[in-house]
Amino acid sequence: MKELKQTLPIIENDEWLKPVEEEVNRRHAMYLSRLEDIEKSSGSIVDYANGHRYYGWQRDEVMKGWWFREWLPEAKDVYIFGDFNNWQRTELRLQRNREGVWSIFLPDAMYAARLTDGSLYKLHIHGNNGWRDRIPAYAKTPKMRRFELRNPDATCNPYFCYAAILMAGLDGIKNKIDPHKEGWGPYDFNLFHLSDEEKKKLQGLPTSLEEALDALEQDHDYLTAGGVFPEALLRNFIRNKRSECRQMAAIPHPAEFERYYNL
Repeated sequence: MKELKQTLPIIENDEWLKPVEEEVNRRHAMYLSRLEDIEKSSGSIVDYANGHRYYGWQRDEVMKGWWFREWLPEAKDVYIFGDFNNWQRTELRLQRNREGVWSIFLPDAMYAARLTDGSLYKLHIHGNNGWRDRIPAYAKTPKMRRFELRNPDATCNPYFCYAAILMAGLDGIKNKIDPHKEGWGPYDFNLFHLSDEEKKKLQGLPTSLEEALDALEQDHDYLTAGGVFPEALLRNFIRNKRSECRQMAAIPHPAEFERYYNL
């Protein structure tokens, strides 16, 4: 007997998702696959979320010293170095276990006076792409955290994109703009737990290409600073993208066919 295909509850409860049911199912399958991988490697999603209690620097009062751990399953060799060992890259080698966790123990007898709060350090990693220095993923103090910007996607022009990101960052430093005070974050709590009043204080990015173009047209002085982005280039970019918006607006969406034309 042919196995009946089960419809996800989210599809059953939202008719607008039916035209893209195949894509939703694909992403749900990816989620289940990733969850299975996490449970195999960490035991549970809770243990995975509590990784900060195991990785990074962890105090061992019994052995009197500090453990450092980093999960690097594809690495071939890993060293830790910093101001506590005069930045000697290959002096302190980490050991790997079967799960791909690399670790090292630094006893107080040797490092108590040198390894202190605020110490600077990096990892020296040998992988498939050769030797690379890397800032560790787990850092507990604000000044030692790694910040990742992920809003660009593969469809962007990297020459424009990363130059614009850099110019925005330099403008923030120059004008001493505090993104947290301005409502941009970063935040270390669940935003969905905020009250409606607190949510109003949060800022948001444009939700469409047209809104993004409006924002760019209204505020782009930070891009033209020092002649990095010529004014003519920005005008042409905005004009071409607005033309794309008009072309896309003239094309019916699959959801429109499903809702209005599929009679």
